[in-house]
Amino acid sequence: MINGKKKNLETELEVSPTILQDGERSPCDGLVAALLPHDACLEAPIPDASLFLHCLILPQILYHMDQINTAQAFVSHCLEHLPKLGSYLQKISKDSLDDILEATTARSCAMGINYDRLEYLGDAVLKMVHTDALLNSRDLRKWVGFLHEGDLTLLRSAMGSNKRLMTAAKSAGLDRYILVKQLGRGQWVPIGLELHSVDEKGIEELAKSEEVVPGKKVCADVVESLLGLIFIFYGLEAAFTVCSEMGITLPRDDDWVSTVTNYKPKQRLIDLSKKFLGNYEFKRQELMEEAFTHPSCIHEVVPCYQRLEWVGDAVLCIFSRQWAFENYPKLHVAELVIIEATIVCNETLAYISMRNRLHQHLNHRDMSLPSRIENFEFGLKTNGRGLWATDPPKCLPDMVEAAFGAVHADAGFLRGQQIVAFVLSPITKALARSLLSNDDEDIRDKARTMMHPKQFVHEMAGGIIQVKAWREEVFALRQVQCPVWRTNYWGVGEKEGNGAIGVLESFGIDIVAIAESSSHVARNRACAVAMEVFVANPDLIEKLRTISLLLREERQENQKEVDESTTSKV
Repeated sequence: MINGKKKNLETELEVSPTILQDGERSPCDGLVAALLPHDACLEAPIPDASLFLHCLILPQILYHMDQINTAQAFVSHCLEHLPKLGSYLQKISKDSLDDILEATTARSCAMGINYDRLEYLGDAVLKMVHTDALLNSRDLRKWVGFLHEGDLTLLRSAMGSNKRLMTAAKSAGLDRYILVKQLGRGQWVPIGLELHSVDEKGIEELAKSEEVVPGKKVCADVVESLLGLIFIFYGLEAAFTVCSEMGITLPRDDDWVSTVTNYKPKQRLIDLSKKFLGNYEFKRQELMEEAFTHPSCIHEVVPCYQRLEWVGDAVLCIFSRQWAFENYPKLHVAELVIIEATIVCNETLAYISMRNRLHQHLNHRDMSLPSRIENFEFGLKTNGRGLWATDPPKCLPDMVEAAFGAVHADAGFLRGQQIVAFVLSPITKALARSLLSNDDEDIRDKARTMMHPKQFVHEMAGGIIQVKAWREEVFALRQVQCPVWRTNYWGVGEKEGNGAIGVLESFGIDIVAIAESSSHVARNRACAVAMEVFVANPDLIEKLRTISLLLREERQENQKEVDESTTSKV
């Protein structure tokens, strides 16, 4: 039996029966056949290490070459069908195609670069383009001054909707050049190449390959990333030219100027503009008065500030995003959003407003405003808890945005951005000092600590922690209450109280309750407490998520049992 098995093994070795010549040696001399377990054997399909590495790296090289060729084809396509966009892209790609690749590469490619940062900036560029277009539109400019700020925002958002941008991208054929498919070594084929296969009968046919089509949001994002790229190299006017060429904005009448007849400038507003806006002198002084006219004034020479506030919102948005984009090139969009929110949030703008005493120049008919502004100012001086613990009246940040909008409408984009940079220099300098570091990861960590408490709770503990605000007299009637923190001592909800209680709740259980004068401050402070706890105990979030997952699975099992019971009865 043993001899037979050995003979079979020698046969499987396929030893050549060729007669050896003098001096030659058999390759099997000294070899003894042996049985090995299957797990001990490793097949080497390519014994040459150099060849193996070439085969491993070659798909990556071809993939990158394919990306470059696609980018070149994209520029050529734009030159033929969108000549203005094509000419800008051709100049940008003269030295390198890296910027074009970044603007047209989706995150799904997993290449290390994608359009996220450019799209983030381009969204603000498109917002500014649409603002100018509506402000100077031949057909709509007469209506813009009479629409509510919210209605104007809805109109602007509709102009820049994902559906409109996707339609424009597909109409221009740009979607065919968007890079969305990552390298799959077993399935990848160059873009536009159709593989052929031969079946058992020898008939040649097209091989089946998965086609990846960019979705609506990806197409819209690429349009915005291209606008961001054009803006970086050639400015806002070039971005407006591209938008006009693609048909995603309205024509402008730049020669039209809106004026108020027989307007008499007010010296106090002239002095304020010089002090607050860095010695800026308005060509149309009525814009400064419009910026400080409250919506409660309905019989004034100028309209209220809602139109200019809406313009200033776009001006401030593009300034903050460009500042963060240029100063922190290594940060991801998530960190850039935090920096932007710190600059443009109502609390920051209200602080700027109070710092420059803008409320003293506000023309209004709202009898509640003086006391609310006074309470806000008192809170800034005494609470010692930062801006998140304040509840500024909306008119304070509105005046700052309206002033920015007034300068933009009076002198144009570049001058408007200079004024915004001057006014916000205390904020941007403080941010730069807070984020000062040579380590990119350290900058990211510092940026995350600036996150608004409500944003932190929403992003880090969304679905696990709920934030609620109760009127104190309603909270006091609840059957189950948790202790309430009141400035410097623990208490309970009072039935005669006239403030608000901010409550953090998880799985139906109250975690903490904080008493404040307004629901806005109560929510912010409750979230700030949660933020401090989670930052100090990062594993707590994971534990809560695990509990949430277990509870969800338990509910699903219970629902499944109920469904099965119902089905069996039927």
